[in-house]
Amino acid sequence: MDHEARRRLARTGDISKEAASFRLRAARQSLLPRRSQKAMAQEFGVPITTYAAWETGDVFPSAEVIRHFLLEHDIDFNFVMFGDWRRLPVDVQERVFDSMLALQTRLEQKAGSG
Repeated sequence: MDHEARRRLARTGDISKEAASFRLRAARQSLLPRRSQKAMAQEFGVPITTYAAWETGDVFPSAEVIRHFLLEHDIDFNFVMFGDWRRLPVDVQERVFDSMLALQTRLEQKAGSG
């Protein structure tokens, strides 16, 4: 995938709640082993509804969530909030882009069938 395709897929520069939630969802789905929203909520010590609100774009993820993704999973604040993937380790970039591509495909299929 070339630089421009990565920029579009990561929605680089888009600071909307929707874009941040898309990247957060892709980040979670890229983790090994893969984790559910419920597992992530437990990891953060928050109700599932709180974690789900971060991933659905109802609210921006908290600073604690962003910090945890960085410290525990090497997923940087700049990626989640701004779509800047270049600071992610190469192995994390590969997993995150695979997750974003799969997520984007599911969203497009859902939109096409609805």
